[in-house]
Amino acid sequence: MEMTLETDDAEDADEAAAGDDSGSESFFFKYFMSCCAATIAEIVTYPLDLTKTRLQIQGEGGSHAHYRGMLGTAVGIAKEEGVQRLWQGVTPAIYRHIVYSGCRMSFYELIRNQLLGRNPDGTFAFWKAAIGGLVAGALAQFLASPTDLIKVQMQMEGRRRLEGKPVRCSLLISTVHTLLMSPKFLARLHDDCP
Repeated sequence: MEMTLETDDAEDADEAAAGDDSGSESFFFKYFMSCCAATIAEIVTYPLDLTKTRLQIQGEGGSHAHYRGMLGTAVGIAKEEGVQRLWQGVTPAIYRHIVYSGCRMSFYELIRNQLLGRNPDGTFAFWKAAIGGLVAGALAQFLASPTDLIKVQMQMEGRRRLEGKPVRCSLLISTVHTLLMSPKFLARLHDDCP
């Protein structure tokens, strides 16, 4: 018994196969809508990501634990740095979703429709959906991973302020510049490239 997924856009698939121009319009619409949905979700949940990162990095380098728990961390950041700091680094996170969510959706549809194909009855086998999702997600994450590095660097700045260290990067462009000029970053890039 093979599991199949019903497709809700059988007409879109027929139009795309026939070379209809409305398929390209629906591609851009789907890309735009997936990016909008991901951006809204990121903005709403970003304080959780920031508090998770702060909890993970506290205690590194021999410093004592400053916060306890997710709620305590979020409240501490809001009191000590200001509520707006709960969204510090959200810009590269949004850029990540513009790359990741849009590419993931696009790659998945391309893999599903062009490489793996549908069953003769128009359904899509579950194993094909799983493989398509895995490959699409991996390719999109590969393309979006540099923005994750930038996001974490911006999240770390709050910790540096609390430790009395100078701010290295406060805006997206200064963070990118700092990372690109970092000897560790350049050495890692050299080691990873053949």
